Amino acid sequence: MIGTAGAANITSVSPTGTQSKVSAIDIVFSTNVIPLGRNDLPAPVSVSCKGSQIKGHGKWSDGAHWSYEFEETLPAGVQCTITPDTGFRDVAGKPVQGDKHYQFDTGKLAVSFISPSGNVSEDQAFRVTFNLPVQAGSIAANATCIVEGLGEQIPVKVLSEQEKKTI
Repeated sequence: MIGTAGAANITSVSPTGTQSKVSAIDIVFSTNVIPLGRNDLPAPVSVSCKGSQIKGHGKWSDGAHWSYEFEETLPAGVQCTITPDTGFRDVAGKPVQGDKHYQFDTGKLAVSFISPSGNVSEDQAFRVTFNLPVQAGSIAANATCIVEGLGEQIPVKVLSEQEKKTI
């Protein structure tokens, strides 16, 4: 925790840990840190993210609440760090207390939808949706199907756009 006795505290930062579908960051302070009506003041924190081109903007909703809204919901595979501005002061002129940084991530590549399921035919086509963009070559090189009782892995063929239209 950084700061000075008697100064305002960062009481809540959201999100933290691993979260999916993040569209905003919310910071809550223990008391007003900006004068009422001065929502044009600078951000109390900086936001930096790795793993994707991230754009957004910060805003004060009142004297004790600041948020950063991303232009788009963050995809999976993004790691963000929220760093309090050490030069930011509360209304009494004291540095705001809080951790040196806060972090969250949006998780890793995962299958979000697969169809069909259950009994399938020998030449079955599957629709698989992921939470991140994937390259067809990567799927072809790394994905296999396993048939119970067969004891071997069956290679996956990624369909072309034309083949997808005919199904």
